[in-house]
Amino acid sequence: MAKTSLQRSHSKWSNFKLTMLCVLASFFSFAFLLVLAMRDKIAKDYVFYILIAACALLVILFMSLFSKFKR
Repeated sequence: MAKTSLQRSHSKWSNFKLTMLCVLASFFSFAFLLVLAMRDKIAKDYVFYILIAACALLVILFMSLFSKFKR
């Protein structure tokens, strides 16, 4: 029997990809907040700004992947 479009779109691989997007986005969001909280502990200012930029870019990347995710 042929699968419906709903059954095809909710495959295990599709669910896995969506789960990994959620996990990675939440991880980098937490890393962003952690870097902000540890500002006084980071000795060099340029290291702080590099970490903030990297975390922010990764969060933006994973959020943009959510919009491109097709089910």
